[in-house]
Amino acid sequence: MQAWQPARRRFLANQCGNVVLTFTILSPAVILSVGAAVDFSYLSLQKSNLQQAVDAAAIAAVRELRLANTSRSNILAVAKNSVVANLNGKPGNVSVNAVTSSDPLTVTVSATQTVKLNFMNKFYDGQISANAVAEIVGGSPICLLGLDEAVAKPAITLQRSARITGNGCAIYSNATGSKSLVSYDSALMRADFICTSGGYTGAVSNYQPRPMTDCPNVPDPLISRAAPPIGNCTESFKRIDMGIKFKADFSTISRAIKRETLSESGKNTSNALTNTTSHSLLPRSSFTASHVTLKPGVYCGGLAIGGAAEVTLEPGIYVIKNGPLFVNDYASLKGQHVGFYFTGTGSTLYFGPHTSISLTAPTSGEMAGLLFFENRNQTKLLPYAILSDDARVLEGTIYFPRNRLFVDADSPIADQSAYTAIVARRVDLFAGPHLVLNTNYDQTDVPVPDGIARNGKIILKE
Repeated sequence: MQAWQPARRRFLANQCGNVVLTFTILSPAVILSVGAAVDFSYLSLQKSNLQQAVDAAAIAAVRELRLANTSRSNILAVAKNSVVANLNGKPGNVSVNAVTSSDPLTVTVSATQTVKLNFMNKFYDGQISANAVAEIVGGSPICLLGLDEAVAKPAITLQRSARITGNGCAIYSNATGSKSLVSYDSALMRADFICTSGGYTGAVSNYQPRPMTDCPNVPDPLISRAAPPIGNCTESFKRIDMGIKFKADFSTISRAIKRETLSESGKNTSNALTNTTSHSLLPRSSFTASHVTLKPGVYCGGLAIGGAAEVTLEPGIYVIKNGPLFVNDYASLKGQHVGFYFTGTGSTLYFGPHTSISLTAPTSGEMAGLLFFENRNQTKLLPYAILSDDARVLEGTIYFPRNRLFVDADSPIADQSAYTAIVARRVDLFAGPHLVLNTNYDQTDVPVPDGIARNGKIILKE
């Protein structure tokens, strides 16, 4: 019995097996702890990835919202596609929602995702979420922008009883002089917001609201729009019912438009053209109406329409090259989804006082949303003149970055358009026209160019 005592003491004193015993007892807790750490790290990574995807989706969705006439389903689709793309096309179990707000203009994107866990799945369902709010700040839609940054001349001028009404939009002048905006006599410039890079001339009552001064210049929102391709001439010096007494060539017409409009004499332009063309305006009953349909193409030497001609344009792009688009007498010009591109020497526009004009811009293609588009590289400056007393539908964006637009009429202009926006070097209104610039983007299929509908900055709020 005593022989066993030393052996028993040695056995009890031996600690070689304690590590194995301890590890055996503690190993499940250690493994679970390490596994939980791995899951937590993976969960944090996925949470970060989801937040980045949602941030990008909010920005993409609010950019879509800038188009103004887009639907909520489009905005939601943009948000979902953006989340999937930013998760490398492997969204897993992801749910995305997008909510829009108009005041201020925001898109809130939220997303939830279920992440597969290896160790913590018994204690946590693996669901993560992320939210982001993108907002457009300081961006009323542009209804009129005068691009000219000259110090000595105004970019926008209203005389006598002329009126501009911008419904739900803003008027901007980039001219930096003290007379950047001019509105005097009984003229009225009205919009949601009026802002000038310089000062303004006229009484406070000539503006509603009072213009803000010393504003930063507004960059040309259409500067990145590519010009449409120009092919070979499809028509040369096209004239419709101009009469046998019509003797002037189109270059003479262009010179007359330039001479009279630059003298700021308003409707004297039509008088000058009457004298220049030796074609006195006769009573409407003296003309026999003709009905003509024109196709898109390149009209070299311009397009002149007179008499009582009723001209209908097929949808597409009409390039007016080396001559004017000239509509006079009692002629009418109508077309849906048409765009005019002006290029070359003598390329300009003139709508006479007794004409009837109804035009809407293209819905697709190079000139989608653009009704009139002037070549940015025009070297010879010629003004564009709209004097028609029946031009109540001019739907789309008017873009004359190099020249001046003169408007004079005795009836409202563009008031029956869902929307009209003007971006031009200078804009002048004489006598009694009422130029109405609407922003009913949801009432038309004509798209609104990016930067026109919403020109504010996009910020990510959360």
